Amino acid sequence: MLEAEQITFDIGSKQILRDVSIEIHAGEMVALCGPNGAGKSTLLRILSGEQKPSSGTVRFREQPLDAWPPMQLARCRAKLSQESQLTFGFRVYEVIEMGRFPHDTPGRDPEIIERCMRTVGIDALRDRFYTSLSGGEKQRVHLARVMAQLDTSDGGPRVLFLDEPTSALDLLHQEVALEQAHTLCRAENVGSVVVLHDLNLAAAWADRILLMKDGEIRHRGAPAEVLCTEVLREVYEIEVLVMRHPQTDRPIVTIDRNAR
Repeated sequence: MLEAEQITFDIGSKQILRDVSIEIHAGEMVALCGPNGAGKSTLLRILSGEQKPSSGTVRFREQPLDAWPPMQLARCRAKLSQESQLTFGFRVYEVIEMGRFPHDTPGRDPEIIERCMRTVGIDALRDRFYTSLSGGEKQRVHLARVMAQLDTSDGGPRVLFLDEPTSALDLLHQEVALEQAHTLCRAENVGSVVVLHDLNLAAAWADRILLMKDGEIRHRGAPAEVLCTEVLREVYEIEVLVMRHPQTDRPIVTIDRNAR
């Protein structure tokens, strides 16, 4: 569905990304993880079409990304950024309604917007001004907005980009946000790429994890394949303990305090 081949990105003489190739399939959630400065958010911007690579190609549905008409691409590609903020006096309903702008479906829009608000648990906020909300509430509004943007009747593969979507959320709403994104992937033929610093959230919800360091993808695979002590020592330069969740058997990562 989404393919990137030999992506590099330079700023002056500094190389930010080096020969990165990945493929994202419809119906899966892929987590980009790694230390600060690894190139995760830069790669996400290139995959979403916000930033052009210095070299390499990105294709979506077998077409070069830059060949897509912007409005057509917006109906099947959405991104939740770290910087998703508004300073104008929009109400919550109006912010989510912005996600429907690429679509010409005025008869369906109200039902879609209401459903997305219920899904992320903000239907009680529908008439509140966006600027009056907490950081976590704002993040949930934007999650509902991108979900509304991807609600289309054409049935084709779509892609959702999430840049640290849990950064302003409490424990409950971290789970809710990623659970809803994961459900969207499975039920609606959506592929998702999510930047996460929390390895335990990545382990719980991602189908695959790509571990980045110094502008490269160092390791990739299912959570159980890449979240091991040797790999995490190499990537994060710290000793960790890896256990298994008693209910899901997925990895749980914690710092090895005795090794510090």
